[in-house]
Amino acid sequence: MTITLDSIQNELEKGNVQPGRAADWKQIFDYLPEGELVWKFTCTANKRTNKIAGWTDRRGYRRVKVNGRSVSIHRIIWEMHHGLIPKGKEIDHIDRQKGNNKLHNLRLVTPTQNCQNKSIRRDNKSGAAGVHWHNKKNKWAAYISVNKKLKHLGYFDVFEQAKKARDLAVIEHNYLV
Repeated sequence: MTITLDSIQNELEKGNVQPGRAADWKQIFDYLPEGELVWKFTCTANKRTNKIAGWTDRRGYRRVKVNGRSVSIHRIIWEMHHGLIPKGKEIDHIDRQKGNNKLHNLRLVTPTQNCQNKSIRRDNKSGAAGVHWHNKKNKWAAYISVNKKLKHLGYFDVFEQAKKARDLAVIEHNYLV
């Protein structure tokens, strides 16, 4: 049987094309170097040939719905180029920009490594991850999470010293940066 866009469309509508199989993603989408996916065929008013696929969710990730299932576009792009994502692994945005799904900005990591590449929290007042002002000691405190445990790096009179201690710990513990 020859595979045509019409046959793929029919199979997709029947639910026979299974999201999560790299070969099937390539039948449904084309990848653009800008980190976007476009539909290969028209399925509904929103899913038209050569139209950019998906939407941006409230957390900032690009998503697309296939066979009634919402899937992150960065996962689809990874699987189209590298195959299925192994169990226990995640896809990380190297530059921390959730909407930047260019292939060179994606990497396969463990959940722990993915957490290491997070931006500083909104409520961070020091401007540096792992460094905060300790009111009782009247000093800067530095810490890092290692194997899901918080490791205290010391108290420092000067902010830059605390930040340097944290930066050295990041290198020592092989954090992804």
